[in-house]
Amino acid sequence: MSPDQRKKETSSEQPPASSGAMEQGLPASPLEEQAQEQQENNSEQKIEQASQEVSPRLEDSEDSDIDDDDAPTVPGLPAIGRVPRSVTPEVTSPAHKEEPDAASSTNVNEKAVAASEEHSQPEPQAEVSALPADTEEPQAASASAPEEQSGPAEPKATPVIAPVRRPRAETFISTRQQRAVRAFEKRQSRKQPATTNTEPKGTSPAEQPQNDPSSPDIADAPTRELTTPEASAKPANPPKPAMPVSVPRRPGADASRRSDKKKPESPVPPSNKVSASEPQGAEAQPGAVNGQKIAVAQQEAHIDEALEQEASLSPEEVIAASMVGLPDEELAQEYRRHLARRHHRKILRVARWHIRRNHLQKKQTRNHVLVGVFSVLMVILIVFLALSSTGAYFGYRFYSDTQGRYLGRVLSLRELLPKDNLKVYDNKGTLLGQLADNGVHTSVKLQDISPDLVNATIAIEDKNFWTNPGVDVARILQAALDNLKSGHVVEGGSTITQQLIKKLVVGDKVDNVRKLEEIILTPQVNNIYTKHDIMEMYLNTIYYGSQAYGIDAAANMYFGLQDKPGLPASKQLDLAQAAMLAGLPQNGDYYNPWNYRARATDRMHSVLDLMVSQKNITKAQESAALKEAGQKDFFKHSPDMGLLAPHFFYFVLSQLQSMTHMSEQQLSRSDMKVTTTLDIKLQNKIQKVMTDHTDELHTYGISNAAEVLMDQHTGAIISLLGSLDYNNNAIGGKFDVATQGWRQPGSSFKPYVYALAMQSKGTSPAQAVNDVQTRFPDPGSVMGDFEPKNYDLKYHGPMTLRCALQNSLNIPAVRVLQQVGINNAVDKAKEMDLSYEGTPGLSMVLGGLSVHLLDHVSAFGSFGNNGVHVPYYAVQKIEYMSTGKVIKHQQTQGKQVFSPQTAYMISNVLSDNQSRLPEFFDCNQLQLYSNSEQSCYGGDRGTVRPAAAKTGTTNNFRDNWTLGYTTDYVMGVWAGNNDNTPMSDGTTGVVGAAPIWHDSMLLAEQGKPIRDFSVPGGLVRTTATIDGITSTDWFYSDKVPSGYNSTNSQSWSPQSLLQGPTDNNQNPPPGGDKNKDKDKTKYTPYCPSFSYTGNPGAGGW
Repeated sequence: MSPDQRKKETSSEQPPASSGAMEQGLPASPLEEQAQEQQENNSEQKIEQASQEVSPRLEDSEDSDIDDDDAPTVPGLPAIGRVPRSVTPEVTSPAHKEEPDAASSTNVNEKAVAASEEHSQPEPQAEVSALPADTEEPQAASASAPEEQSGPAEPKATPVIAPVRRPRAETFISTRQQRAVRAFEKRQSRKQPATTNTEPKGTSPAEQPQNDPSSPDIADAPTRELTTPEASAKPANPPKPAMPVSVPRRPGADASRRSDKKKPESPVPPSNKVSASEPQGAEAQPGAVNGQKIAVAQQEAHIDEALEQEASLSPEEVIAASMVGLPDEELAQEYRRHLARRHHRKILRVARWHIRRNHLQKKQTRNHVLVGVFSVLMVILIVFLALSSTGAYFGYRFYSDTQGRYLGRVLSLRELLPKDNLKVYDNKGTLLGQLADNGVHTSVKLQDISPDLVNATIAIEDKNFWTNPGVDVARILQAALDNLKSGHVVEGGSTITQQLIKKLVVGDKVDNVRKLEEIILTPQVNNIYTKHDIMEMYLNTIYYGSQAYGIDAAANMYFGLQDKPGLPASKQLDLAQAAMLAGLPQNGDYYNPWNYRARATDRMHSVLDLMVSQKNITKAQESAALKEAGQKDFFKHSPDMGLLAPHFFYFVLSQLQSMTHMSEQQLSRSDMKVTTTLDIKLQNKIQKVMTDHTDELHTYGISNAAEVLMDQHTGAIISLLGSLDYNNNAIGGKFDVATQGWRQPGSSFKPYVYALAMQSKGTSPAQAVNDVQTRFPDPGSVMGDFEPKNYDLKYHGPMTLRCALQNSLNIPAVRVLQQVGINNAVDKAKEMDLSYEGTPGLSMVLGGLSVHLLDHVSAFGSFGNNGVHVPYYAVQKIEYMSTGKVIKHQQTQGKQVFSPQTAYMISNVLSDNQSRLPEFFDCNQLQLYSNSEQSCYGGDRGTVRPAAAKTGTTNNFRDNWTLGYTTDYVMGVWAGNNDNTPMSDGTTGVVGAAPIWHDSMLLAEQGKPIRDFSVPGGLVRTTATIDGITSTDWFYSDKVPSGYNSTNSQSWSPQSLLQGPTDNNQNPPPGGDKNKDKDKTKYTPYCPSFSYTGNPGAGGW
């Protein structure tokens, strides 16, 4: 093989992959072990191939410089030429000096052993003194021996190979070393031509002395002769190869060596010797090569043992061992220098290799770090992109879902504002009461709010409100830092817009999702609504504590400010009050001034400081506000939390439930502002009148009273008092007698029956009726019949209907009911919406059925409205504050329950003070004179208003009534006791209820023009005699007798006016017709309004 081919072949050899790991003392990984094993196999294959080549014999010379121009230099060390990587010293017997071929053969064997050991021994960590043997290095001593010999060559025996202690083999063979060895071989081949083998025949290796101790060349060598059974069993003259052959280690050398240790193999067969002129190499002597391979295998076990002892030798011992077999001292010194140079170069080579390795390791480490960092960054980037993509997707979904979920609510934000609690006002705008079960809330416009309150709110809640886009990032970050420092939430960082969204749209739940929803919805709110709209909605929504929602409710709750027409309570706030209220929304209950005044004052101080810093106020204004807040009466309780008209308020509430079909809970936040028909000022005056008269009537056993004042033309309730005092539990004040109490009306029920009789019978107030003792059959009575008595227990004989009704006589009233029929009377009561309780009978005309005061007054007002009954009502209009929607009362035309003529005749009768003089005396309380009763008795009545009135008193004096009306109002008064305790005997209506009615009607009529009841068409006033009773009265125009002369009084037969049988008088005078003239003087007219003509009592009812 040529040197170029060898160079090309060996240029691919690299150091083992595991050398670095072995030197660092680290355990080899499975990958490194696999790579090392593969490399060892490759090296063994190359050695096997090299062993088959015949190498020229190298001779040592003094000029052993190696062309090492490509070797790098190390700073601090002299540049020297590179020598072959390792030199294997030969160890032979003394005869070896004379047998260069045998020495060459021995060198070849040792080179083969070294080559095989080079791949089997691991390199010790950080050990540079053990130098590996070069498998192709020529031995200088063995090469120069043939030149010194002269004369014929004597045959020599084959020397016994003895193991030599030498440096441990390297774990790699560098490319530069191989090139140096080839260069050395070239120079040696040029200097010394090949010599002919002159080994004498007949000399066998067995005849040579083996390891003679007397040999001067090895006397001092610290080596041992290794003999094997195989060597002693060799034949006397074994064939000797012409050229030394390098025997590399086979791939299965380890297994063979292990097997050799267990079982010795047969001796190597002899081979024929060849001359120097014959071709050399493995091709010429295949048998010799095979024999050498077997010999090497047999000696491996002994070489391993020698190598184990090698580590314990010092460098001097290694050099001494290498000198064994040298021919002379000069050559030994040269060889020592050669070994020193080789050792020095070895150190440099190892140092350079370490430098390159360290540099490579650093570079690899740096690359690994960079790759690691890059990988981490890439992983982070990928994760970030993945998370960003995922986050962007879910963020977009969350954004879209939030907008889709709440867009409708944002668009209708005003409809989401807290509904005002129900508030009830009188007909002039005075607040009567409100439902505050869910707190008090009153909506106001921004222009109806104090500017100081607006500035104070912005200063403490959102100083950049007018300029920020709805989200203040700086404020949020600052709030986050403050919360982090304090360890808990001390500030939210939300703007006024965000707070509004939280209250109305997303809810008060405290979490990050809700915060994100606020931020997402804020731009929409800012785009749809102006800053003024947002501020107005915010101030009408926020909670100020003490059940006050919205600024107007707070102004009323804490400072007693009341809404006035055109001036809401929120607009009446001054600077001190505004600063106090502006600090409450953060936590209304925590800063409640009623419970924690010091906290509230400190908060107010903070608000004022911020207003000063933002140049809203001056320091002087701040000091003045603080001084005002320190006053004792700075806070005032709200009077509006009470009810000014409790009975009327709850009556209105029941009306609203009936109208809207809503429960009281629903009405509490119905957003309704209800304006009623009540005049609270007038009612307060009437209540005082009731209280004063009731105190005077305690001697009569009267503890309570109720009243209803109504406009009979419209049905509007002007005043309604269910008791004297709502809060007086002793009298059962909370019970509403006017609307809920079933009380017997007494004689106040009679006008309905009289009116029905006049209309149904076509008669007039002049109709004759007998007041005599009478027993009436009554199917509804328990006794089977009914015998009424007058309240004075007397009988007053024949009289007109006018006289009987004016003086409230009972027997004539029952006679009239008997004329019209009970069922007809009941039907007429139902037609007038007069509900009752009890069993209708003849006693109903005397008040035997129980009715409500309110219904009774409403029906009674039909007489003052030309016979038209208009149902009562209390709600004038309803306003929905959030939308501005207004629902007004729809006025009805009412129902014509009596003809105008009948209604007028009843009014005329009930307002006839002259006709009732026999029973009620003059200056009674049914006359509406303006002066006092004492002045009336003195002849000074003052202004007298026409008024129709009727009293009523029940049996046992349990109920006392007075009902009356003018052209403007109808009023009913009840007096008595809620527990049905009887009043004192003789306590009639004119004594108990009439004084209250009289004074209350005068109060109601103040400022009203004085008007008399108008006479409708179809009536004629004339004088007529009916059943012997002559009177001047009103008649239906179509019922006037023929020959009637309105200017001349004349009498006619009463039979022409009667619509029923003439025998209605069930108690005729004793003696019959013959005693008519005699009995004329028995009766005297009970009323001055009529006179007897002929025989009264012969007819009539």
